[in-house]
Amino acid sequence: MSKQQKQMKKRKEREQKSKDKVLKIREKIRAEAKEKVDEIRLEKRIRKLKKTMDEYEFYNEDLYRQLPPNVLKQLEHNAQILKALEEEYTAAETVRRERSEEMEKLGLVTLEDKMDAIQQYAKREVSDVEVIRAPVEPTEGESDERESTDA
Repeated sequence: MSKQQKQMKKRKEREQKSKDKVLKIREKIRAEAKEKVDEIRLEKRIRKLKKTMDEYEFYNEDLYRQLPPNVLKQLEHNAQILKALEEEYTAAETVRRERSEEMEKLGLVTLEDKMDAIQQYAKREVSDVEVIRAPVEPTEGESDERESTDA
C-alpha cells in the first residue's frame, strides 16, 4: 500500500467517524424533540379528559400520566359515552316532566290517575290503527301451479 493510499484510508475513516458523530447528535436531538411532542400531546389529552372527568371527581393527573396509552384512549372513549348518555337522560327527563305537567293541568295528580289515563290513551291509539296488508305476489313456483290448475 502506498503512502497516498494510507492517507486516503485514514482520511475516509476520519470522515466516517465525524459523520457518525454528527448522526448520533442529530438522533439525540430528534429523540428529544419527539419526546417533547409526545409529552405535549399527552398533556392535551389529559387536559381534555380532565375537563370531562372534573364533573365526576374522578380526576387524578398523576394516575393518568402513569396509564398506558391504550387505557387512556379507552377512558377518553368512555367519557364520551358517558357524556352522550347524560345528554340522552336529560332530554328524556325533560319530556317526562313536560308530560307530567300536562297531565297535572288536566287534573291528574296521582300516579294511579296518570297511569290510567296513559292506558286509555294507548287503547284508543291501538283501536284507531288499521292493518293494511300488502298484496302477496306469487313466487315462481306458485305462479306455475296456479296456471296449470286454471287451465
